Amino acid sequence: MKVDLELASTNALIEELFKRFDTVVFAGCQLRTDDEQQMHRHWQGNHIACVGLAEFIKVKVIDELEDALEPADELETDSEADDGTPENA
Repeated sequence: MKVDLELASTNALIEELFKRFDTVVFAGCQLRTDDEQQMHRHWQGNHIACVGLAEFIKVKVIDELEDALEPADELETDSEADDGTPENA
């Protein structure tokens, strides 16, 4: 039987996902308005393993951000990166 996931509550979705994993870390944010947001955070499993998962995803997000920023960094020339002293001075 096919279930329409759009009709499932957030809690029901999280409960179902948690049934499939021994260790799980979930965080989400719903921006309701410019001034209001709803944060969701749930974890299951060994606390040390959960901290490890959270750190793993943090590192992956930072890595992707750094990869996305690299092309802009390549525009900087050597003379702009130094202290401003001409190389042949």
